[in-house]
Amino acid sequence: MQWGTGAEQTRLRYNANGNLQQQSYAGQTRTHRYDATDRLVGIGDEQGSSARYAYDPLGRRIRKTVGTAGGGGEVTTWYVYSDEGLIAELDGQGVLKRSYGWVPDAMWGTAPLWQAEASTGARAGNQSATLATADYHYLHTDHLGTP
Repeated sequence: MQWGTGAEQTRLRYNANGNLQQQSYAGQTRTHRYDATDRLVGIGDEQGSSARYAYDPLGRRIRKTVGTAGGGGEVTTWYVYSDEGLIAELDGQGVLKRSYGWVPDAMWGTAPLWQAEASTGARAGNQSATLATADYHYLHTDHLGTP
């Protein structure tokens, strides 16, 4: 599939299962990789930027590792779940970055209440940061759980 012309042309290529396999725009190409169960496991471009994903046996994303072009290193985020849904994001060293609160006993992942961003100190590696020092964002959702 493609649209546009010249430098503004966008081209998308899908695999036999309907997953986006390659995306080209303005001379840049991004490639998407999937596992045998059609879960996105990697994205990469010609400049060396990349993202890799890992999943648990229930199909939930548990890790994201992003690498920057030019060898600028990688940043890993771990995802932690409970019966209600996603409850936390941790950095590669296990420091809390973000936490989520859910309506108790609601259908899995359909009733988020709040999201807490760890304080700047926590992002800088302060191990003593807690939800008490976080910035909270309260979510109002529709009947499907969409904010």
